[in-house]
Amino acid sequence: SRVGPVEWLRPYTDDVLPSLGEQGVKNLVVVPISFVSEHIETLEEIDIEYRELALESGITNWRRSPALNTDPTFIDDMADMVADALSEPSQTITEACVANNVGNLELEPVSNQLEISSAGVGGVGFDDNLAYSSKMRKGEIFNGRLAMVGIVMTCLLEYFSGQPLIHLFGVSN
Repeated sequence: SRVGPVEWLRPYTDDVLPSLGEQGVKNLVVVPISFVSEHIETLEEIDIEYRELALESGITNWRRSPALNTDPTFIDDMADMVADALSEPSQTITEACVANNVGNLELEPVSNQLEISSAGVGGVGFDDNLAYSSKMRKGEIFNGRLAMVGIVMTCLLEYFSGQPLIHLFGVSN
């Protein structure tokens, strides 16, 4: 899929497959390096749509390597990256926008609606009284507490039932 305002890397798969078929390629293994899990683009677009195009183009042996999903080495590496990121100083949204050259981002209309400074809660120009008295801050606290209750309840249900929560609703592998 080519969604969004930024140009995607070329050449596009749907342009390359017919060209490979014309060159006499019969065997092809697709490695979707940008995807870490199976989802609609790997299962529908690559496995079905591109396979059909490959067969129409003369590529008779089509394979896709599986995504990393829950491979233990991948999960360990991701956990290490998260731990490293948490130990580094964080950036506010404003600092991240400046670092990424998002100069034309209009924060003023949002600020007026939420009654907070254009720097955001805890950002550059942080005002302690404003942050703790704003509706947004109270909503964040409530949502955080609600999410924690949900996580704890899920863990308890899975612990006492001995199976993943999704199985309690009749969904299985």
